[in-house]
Amino acid sequence: MLILSFVVNILVLVPLCFALLTGSAAMDAAYGPVSAARSILTAVYLAILVMSIVCLAVLGLKDVQTAVAWALPLLFVQIIYKSLTGPMVGLSHPVVQANLAIVALHVVTVFRLIK
Repeated sequence: MLILSFVVNILVLVPLCFALLTGSAAMDAAYGPVSAARSILTAVYLAILVMSIVCLAVLGLKDVQTAVAWALPLLFVQIIYKSLTGPMVGLSHPVVQANLAIVALHVVTVFRLIK
């Protein structure tokens, strides 16, 4: 499950960060116009992407203990902030819906790790 959580993060965040960084017009509908706030959010997404890649690489080196130690805070932060988007933005927003699907995956991963 841990590998799946990292892979999903990477598969979602690579195209998303690219679109946000290149100013794709399609992102305006979901994230609003280019602004300081959107750039800050992009930085957060990039940090999650980098840590997901690093943790996956650490797993590839067979250092499961380190990968889990780094993954738990990353996944908990994602679970919390993505869950908060629902009440703050509304469940009908497509970004919120995607966030909640990822939350479900990460919750299962975290429960399996702490068992």
